[in-house]
Amino acid sequence: MADAATFLRKVRKELEPIDAEIRGHAFLESVCSGRSTIEGLRAVPGHQYSILESLIRSTERLVERCGDSPSGRFFGRRLDGLKACREELPALARALGMSRADLRAYEPRPAGFAYATYFAWLAEQGSPAEAAMAAFVNLPVWADACGRLSRGLHEYYGLGPRDTQVLDRYATFPSGYAEVCEIVQDGLDDGVPADRIARAAHFVQQYERDFWETMSEVDSERFAWPPDLRRGAAPSSLH
Repeated sequence: MADAATFLRKVRKELEPIDAEIRGHAFLESVCSGRSTIEGLRAVPGHQYSILESLIRSTERLVERCGDSPSGRFFGRRLDGLKACREELPALARALGMSRADLRAYEPRPAGFAYATYFAWLAEQGSPAEAAMAAFVNLPVWADACGRLSRGLHEYYGLGPRDTQVLDRYATFPSGYAEVCEIVQDGLDDGVPADRIARAAHFVQQYERDFWETMSEVDSERFAWPPDLRRGAAPSSLH
């Protein structure tokens, strides 16, 4: 029987190329050098509104399925964090000139929403080991990206700590490594194929890359930064 800790290290090693691609993504570079457009920035909370609503429902379903087990408790803590992010998201949107009505009306692009769609499938048809693995491998890259977004928004776009609470929370989500090892080990012991658990990890990171590709796609449409939203010296490339 495979050892979960060894298995997790193997899968994370396999994911290093796509993780590096996400960490060096053009959209993150654009934000962190002050070159992003207002529409590109708004695409983040705009998509996250629908993604969070979906992830919360999916995680509630996992908690329901898993009950009072290590898996249930892991997903329960994740659910608490996601709900806190949902409460904090409007502050980021508001700092970028979006109302709650704008968030509700924002139409996500299919590739930008694919991560949430896949996680919803895992919540209904995947094993807890697959869902936990997907959440686990995705977190470090997502957390790093959110931390970079927060710093870029502070430095170049005049946002403050209250505006970026949702990003800062994401950036400090606990990994739950020991819990995930236990959940994955239980899955392997119960006969969940290792390649299926690994597939969940690979799929979710590809969907993560699709999310950032979508942000870049919106950003490349080059809408101007409205003067009334410019809190500091806006980069000239936005005009």
